[in-house]
Amino acid sequence: MIEGAIHQAIFSTPLGPFKVKACEEGVFFSQFQEENTALQAPKQDLLFELGLQIKEYFAGRRQTFQFPVKLEGTDFQKKVWKALEKLPYGQVLTYEALTESLGPLSAIRAVASAVGKNPLPLLIPCHRVLRKNGGLGGFSQGLWRKERLLQIEGLRPALF
Repeated sequence: MIEGAIHQAIFSTPLGPFKVKACEEGVFFSQFQEENTALQAPKQDLLFELGLQIKEYFAGRRQTFQFPVKLEGTDFQKKVWKALEKLPYGQVLTYEALTESLGPLSAIRAVASAVGKNPLPLLIPCHRVLRKNGGLGGFSQGLWRKERLLQIEGLRPALF
């Protein structure tokens, strides 16, 4: 459960405004917003630093984000999200391969569901998970954003 003061900021990105929320323990929410959403400057050091990292990512100068997180979800969801954090910049993994990496008791639908419920899209790179046939699959932030994020990371759309 999120406790204490909640801070938020909305940053400008090439894919639209990007909202981030944090508490004293870390970042717990991120989401792209509609184009007409007003930007909001960060008032917390953590969010200010994260805003710089997001800017560096879109400028091609950052491949990983470094910030504390406060993940809210089931133990299984957290396990999936932790696995996603380890997926390197510019590389993709299929839902099937992600499921296999989590152990024999994991089910592909449960893994795909957890990927879809990622509370920190972009920051925890669920956009790097593809369908078995190389298709984009889903993305809570819109398939066009998933395709564009993969392009930013040097992956050609012809692969999708």
